[in-house]
Amino acid sequence: MRPQLLLAAVLLALWPLSARAHLDLVFLLDTTGSMSGEIREAKERVRELTEALRTARPNERVRVGVVAYKDKGDAYLTRVSPLSEDVEVSYSFLGTLTADGGGDTPEDVLAGITAALRELSWDMGPDTERQVFIIADAPPHLDYPDRPKPEALIEEAVGKRIVINAIGCRSLDSEGVKLFRKLAYATEGSYQHIGRVRAGEKGLARAMLTALAPTKSEDPSRFPALAVMPLAPGERLTQGGLQVVPFREGSGASARCGLQVELPPGLSLAQPPVARHGDDALHLQLSLTQGQGGTQRYALAECVPASMPLRVTF
Repeated sequence: MRPQLLLAAVLLALWPLSARAHLDLVFLLDTTGSMSGEIREAKERVRELTEALRTARPNERVRVGVVAYKDKGDAYLTRVSPLSEDVEVSYSFLGTLTADGGGDTPEDVLAGITAALRELSWDMGPDTERQVFIIADAPPHLDYPDRPKPEALIEEAVGKRIVINAIGCRSLDSEGVKLFRKLAYATEGSYQHIGRVRAGEKGLARAMLTALAPTKSEDPSRFPALAVMPLAPGERLTQGGLQVVPFREGSGASARCGLQVELPPGLSLAQPPVARHGDDALHLQLSLTQGQGGTQRYALAECVPASMPLRVTF
């Protein structure tokens, strides 16, 4: 199957044809020196992703825009390609982007978010979904005094009903993960970590399809095959309307650990989760079926380090 048709098929499974909202979709890209793979992936996937979205939402308008950002002292701080129904506008703009600059680990993420929120002509109508995808491998500079604070940007995004999704790449450090999760969860978005993007892989497109899945459906097949996220107690993995929240009670040898599974209306678990401790992650198998939804807790045989990734298959 050709890549475009494959993406269309995935989206048709993930997204009901009765979608009731137009979509404004913005890619917010770190274009500093370490991001060459991600920029290449975005160039290769933006056209087919947009066409797949249009196939899945035949009666709705889909507009795509791009914001590129670097850091102070680089060739530019931000560059903006407007929201347009013509995907070639974004595709051509992506073709002009190169991965260079940076230097120190943090980048000017906050300048990029500010540009995405304020320099694009968002459709603010009640029948339009507004989504941003931050694609980055470095945390933001929080020491620039002339930048809005993350909390102020979150408030602005919430006020405009703009959902911020964050996709962490390669070696995004713990502070970057924490900040991107905060941006995403506070705006009802999602955070995913995809590691290094390699030629021929579709990790970026798959991550975006996951985030764009609807929040409610009676069809379990809409969930992606695999989700990966490092989780600490009190944090949660979100896939559409399904959430997995680890918990720990007590301390020392008497500590009890487990997972709380929250299911949206229309879904239930066909059987208790199957957990397996691997060297690299805690592997969790969920068998979904149609049902009433709800929340259930399941104990784990032993506790795992908070930094260990949780791999969930459906």
